Amino acid sequence: MQYRKVEAGRGAEWLKGAIRLYGEHPGPLAAMGALIGLIGLLPVLGSVVLTLFYPALLAGLMFAAREAQAGRRIEVVQLFQAFRLPGRLPALVVLALPGILAGLLSIWLIVDLFGLETLAQLASGATSPDKVQPAEGRSLGGVLIKMIAAALVVFALVFFAVPLVMFGGGSPWAAMGASLRACGGNLGALVLYLALLIAVVLVLSIAIGIVGMLLAALGQLGQVLVHLALFAVLLPLTAIGNLLAWQAVFGDAGAPPATREDQAVAEL
Repeated sequence: MQYRKVEAGRGAEWLKGAIRLYGEHPGPLAAMGALIGLIGLLPVLGSVVLTLFYPALLAGLMFAAREAQAGRRIEVVQLFQAFRLPGRLPALVVLALPGILAGLLSIWLIVDLFGLETLAQLASGATSPDKVQPAEGRSLGGVLIKMIAAALVVFALVFFAVPLVMFGGGSPWAAMGASLRACGGNLGALVLYLALLIAVVLVLSIAIGIVGMLLAALGQLGQVLVHLALFAVLLPLTAIGNLLAWQAVFGDAGAPPATREDQAVAEL
């Protein structure tokens, strides 16, 4: 899997392209993002589903965005496209493993930092958070650095691997290796892309948070609406930016151009 090296400035283009494409198809893309958020609200099951199938759902969003690029109609059911294509779902579930391992590592680091007994007391309400102190010889800053490093490794392994598997098939292990190499070879563009994406996330979070304050009278319903609004905007933007980055770095023969019938339907 050969990759290209692109200029650092391309990172800004990926985000701008994501915002533009989302603005052209806000309805179905927002609905797909909100549906993922709704799944995450399911007690216990929601967390399990998102942990295992998040790469597959992200791939579905990318598929929908790629269809939009070709001028075809986007449908919410495309969110589950990876579940319908032969061989895609098992490979995409493998891509969830780095995140699961990073999560387990984070849990172990936190337990090592504070101690299992202290955390148990905190969970039971026997002690307050302000009284919890790191164990002797342990540093909260050191733990945070390790957790951030693990998150960056997961990002590098999976970022390009999801579209590589979704649109090219093949081994998820090979895709993760290619993703890691491509991220290393395009560090400038990725750093710029991530920095801008984080800025957009902060702005949107503040804006939606203000709306949430206005919905405070609705109680838990208001909280749910804010949660779904975040997913409806941020997940599609993330998926489209990921797709555009993959197309720039690895190339994409692309979905076949839309037929006249496709274009007519898309314009409705």
